[in-house]
Amino acid sequence: MGDCLEGLHLAWNQNIFIGGSHFESLLCFWVQALVAVLGMVTVPIPPSSISRAVERVCGGSTPWATALKSCTVRGTRVFVKKLAAAGICCRVGGGAPPFPPRRPSDRLQVVEVPLYLADAFITDCFRGNPAAVCVLENPAPEPWMQAVANEMNQAETAFVHPATNGDWSLRWFTPTREVELCGHATLASAHVLATTNRASLPITFHTLSGPLTVSATQTGYQMDFPAWPTPEHINIAEIEDVLQTKLVEAWANDNVYLAELESEEAIQHHRPDFNRILTLGRVGIIITARGAEADFVSRFYAPNFGVPEDHVTGSAHCSLAMYWSERLGKTKMVGHQLSPRGGEVGVELTGDRVLLTGQARTFLSGTIQQ
Repeated sequence: MGDCLEGLHLAWNQNIFIGGSHFESLLCFWVQALVAVLGMVTVPIPPSSISRAVERVCGGSTPWATALKSCTVRGTRVFVKKLAAAGICCRVGGGAPPFPPRRPSDRLQVVEVPLYLADAFITDCFRGNPAAVCVLENPAPEPWMQAVANEMNQAETAFVHPATNGDWSLRWFTPTREVELCGHATLASAHVLATTNRASLPITFHTLSGPLTVSATQTGYQMDFPAWPTPEHINIAEIEDVLQTKLVEAWANDNVYLAELESEEAIQHHRPDFNRILTLGRVGIIITARGAEADFVSRFYAPNFGVPEDHVTGSAHCSLAMYWSERLGKTKMVGHQLSPRGGEVGVELTGDRVLLTGQARTFLSGTIQQ
């Protein structure tokens, strides 16, 4: 590259111009050199390649710099002037090349980050709620985590890294924002750490919702979550208008709206209008009804958080536990979420905490390369 630019500098000093038919033949070199001038990329061009190109145009076997000076068509003056102004046509009579070879330490270092996709609250293959789980060695920048979550395009992507005393730090991101609590991605994270021998159950995660512990039971993983307070009664007409269906009751707390429909069939066949739901605010809206086989059934819509309909939502059951415990007179129940994938959540209310139980399986594993 240094020899090539030296030849152009010599051509400029001799007031020799290149263009016309010769311009087309040397266009490749000119474009690449101009890219280098603009600082976009360093382009290594072997002098022998330029020599052959010029010799094909000018004839003979003389060195390329001599052949270049024999071209007398207009076109290069402005281009070479820009090269000189940029300070890269200064190698006349020797000196260091304008683009020194890149040192090994300057090359991009590829870092591989373990990544898993696990299905949580499953009852069978290809059911439950998939969550991406990214296992880090140290905390990662928030913009990077949000970008990864957007790339994964799952309802939630979990990021875990070791904390103190054998605990783990855990954060959850939808494709558009971070959330304070997520059940299925917590279950998926515990499953991944346990099955890859990175941690032993029980595992305590430090989160925006405080410490959350995941243990092993005979029926699956059990998570100790906060029970969301009993929602307050709200105007049923407004929610009926948004959902376009008849309701039994409508409630709301600081996190979600909760609407009880007349039957399990009404839940199953409900067709949401997400544009209307977007007007409600909060995290989302739960629709629920008494179940035929399970104690209750539900669906959860959260378009404000980039999740039109969540497949199986552990955090929603933190509200459903309080709601149905009062109506059914039970503290231990089973809920079915009737999304297209569907899933099952065991619920046990213990004071101001709720124990959520479910199973999980790893669907795939790989690495993020950055």
